[in-house]
Amino acid sequence: MKTTIKLLFVLLLTSSCKAQTIDISQQNGENATGVYYKDIQNLLNTFEGTYLYSEGTASLKIIFRKQVMSSPANNRFREDLLVGEYQYIENGIEKSNTLSNLNIFHSNGWKYSIDGNTVLVQGDPGCQDCLPNEKALRLGIVEESTNNSGFLIVRKTNVAGQEAIEVRIIWDALKTVGANNPAPIEPTIPGELFVLLKQ
Repeated sequence: MKTTIKLLFVLLLTSSCKAQTIDISQQNGENATGVYYKDIQNLLNTFEGTYLYSEGTASLKIIFRKQVMSSPANNRFREDLLVGEYQYIENGIEKSNTLSNLNIFHSNGWKYSIDGNTVLVQGDPGCQDCLPNEKALRLGIVEESTNNSGFLIVRKTNVAGQEAIEVRIIWDALKTVGANNPAPIEPTIPGELFVLLKQ
């Protein structure tokens, strides 16, 4: 009897130590302790690559890559993320360039300028006009040089048969100016819709 009880105790202990795996499409903004939010359907892979927008005197380059088992600073959970960096040029002047940050491996994927894994489907905010089987992404973006943050809505598309993405940049409201705070600075990349061709 003692052996059976010990065996049951060991089995319970072993099963409680294993991380629960949940598909990123089921995450719902939660970050539960001990959970691995995995890209089971490999959706993030379909967004990986280098993309370029170029119109008139403006260009925006974004490079995305998938990071598996990212661990945020508190290490409570693991998650697969799409991470990225960008370069924005306007009137021949480079306004921002974070591309070199991709050369650094951050075990915490939140340390990249673009990161996230929120899956959007038809009817979700930002995906109201998505097709019935389409899956888009909502990613965070940070522009440290101007102390701004916001998010991107990223959708797959094509332009004249060439693979592309639509990226809508939505910046959070500028921070309130207080007695000890400098005046807020506008982000260098405009908050608008860009269509970027895959390179």
